[in-house]
Amino acid sequence: MLPFCPNDFDDNNITKIAARAEESRQLARVHTLRAQDKDRRRYDSKHQMVSYTPGDLVWVYTPVRKVGLSEKLLRKYFGPYQVLRRLSAVTYAVQDFDPASRKKKTKRSCPCTAYETVP
Repeated sequence: MLPFCPNDFDDNNITKIAARAEESRQLARVHTLRAQDKDRRRYDSKHQMVSYTPGDLVWVYTPVRKVGLSEKLLRKYFGPYQVLRRLSAVTYAVQDFDPASRKKKTKRSCPCTAYETVP
């Protein structure tokens, strides 16, 4: 990792190498934090927070993988589901919306989109 030559075993060289390595770590940390802040500002400028109320109909994102089939041609959204309650800022308890069915399945869901739009 650090350059080491057994013939030049000198405390002064080791101290210089360790100081240079620490300086490189600090510089990398500063650049990483700066890049994260830039990415966060770009995301926040375009992101629109979506909120659903109990009773709203939503599509639920559920990726499906099947052997031998192209993943990009498979359905990614299923539904409609009815929002029961909000569990967190992005997580909802949803229930399968089938008026004819007596059996109700409830699940937790994060990625949703409004039912009026076609996914």
